[in-house]
Amino acid sequence: MNELDKLKRAKEYIDKMAQGINPLTGQSVPESDLIAEEKMSRFFSYVSDILQQSIDTMPNDLQVKEGYAVTLMDCATGEIMRHKILSSYDTARYTTMGYRTKKYVEFSRVSDADGIESISNESPLGKAIIGKQAGDAVRIKIDDIVSVYRIMHVSDS
Repeated sequence: MNELDKLKRAKEYIDKMAQGINPLTGQSVPESDLIAEEKMSRFFSYVSDILQQSIDTMPNDLQVKEGYAVTLMDCATGEIMRHKILSSYDTARYTTMGYRTKKYVEFSRVSDADGIESISNESPLGKAIIGKQAGDAVRIKIDDIVSVYRIMHVSDS
């Protein structure tokens, strides 16, 4: 379940509680229950509105594919990176340019004419994010180093 689905489910539960319905059983709560109080109903409605705002501002449901642009956050450092996913890469070019480093193995990346870095779909990171959506997190392990990245946004351009 991705982040958008979690927000939608939380809003659904909060909406039911605002209506005096137990979200787990679907039954009305007794009037003596704290959930049935008017102040609690207003509180749940308020939280529901906040959740709706978050849902409305969440990135789209596009899945990462070759040729798509993706914004990633390195969960360890908070660094935000925007990349395009390549369908293949030229290993000889990267080798002659001196990119044969641990980051090369992880990202297999190079900047294009517009300055947008690209990630090979054949790299560990590229393989991990293909098919994922905004809000998903991926974990990759290279040698003994584990890196975690959260997909912040996906676009087809």
